[in-house]
Amino acid sequence: MTSKTNDVCAFPSQSLGKSGILGDELTQVITLRDYFAGQVISGIFASSNTSVLYKDASEDAYLQADAMLKERIK
Repeated sequence: MTSKTNDVCAFPSQSLGKSGILGDELTQVITLRDYFAGQVISGIFASSNTSVLYKDASEDAYLQADAMLKERIK
């Protein structure tokens, strides 16, 4: 993924920056890509009737997240 889509913060929060002013900096907790992948993997496990390999599920989740980010910037 390009940094343009991967660096987007899902839940930006304000914090005290080096200047001591509230909101001077944004603290990145989770990227939008990670958030999307988390939502996808929740759906994979919630709808799975059979055993799912964690490695396969996480790879699929990030592939779907990448596709969502690609659509988002169109």
